Amino acid sequence: MITDTTVSSEKVIINAPVTLVWSILVDFENYEKWNPFCPSIKTRLEPGAPVEMHCDLGHGLQKQVEFMTQIEPEKVLAWGMKNEPGDPVKAIRYQYLEALGDTQCSYYTIDEFEGDQIAGMLKNFGRNIENGFNACALGLKAIAEERFSQLAKT
Repeated sequence: MITDTTVSSEKVIINAPVTLVWSILVDFENYEKWNPFCPSIKTRLEPGAPVEMHCDLGHGLQKQVEFMTQIEPEKVLAWGMKNEPGDPVKAIRYQYLEALGDTQCSYYTIDEFEGDQIAGMLKNFGRNIENGFNACALGLKAIAEERFSQLAKT
């Protein structure tokens, strides 16, 4: 969904425990296995750590560096731009997990924007971000459910 100041994915229900889904979400070295929107991330799971990533905003993979801003295990993972005063666009991306029981959780991601140039940025990139976020959510769902199914067989 796209609003005047945000872009978000659909909320997906994942038939796997939140602990398993969180472990996939923070396994940055393996994003290429499930995340077509952002298949490459290098970072550490600590506040302020640089998040070096390659994202597809509709024109092929582009390098972007942001910084880890929030880590609440099994609940929230967030990173954002450096966000200096006077920047035309500022952004923070949140990824939310919510346990819905022992073997089910929900996931969605949202970018929250500020700045003078939001309208133009959303016009040029909003739909691609939304599509990428939905692909990310569905990829996370697929790999988590596959792994949980494999664990159940053992």
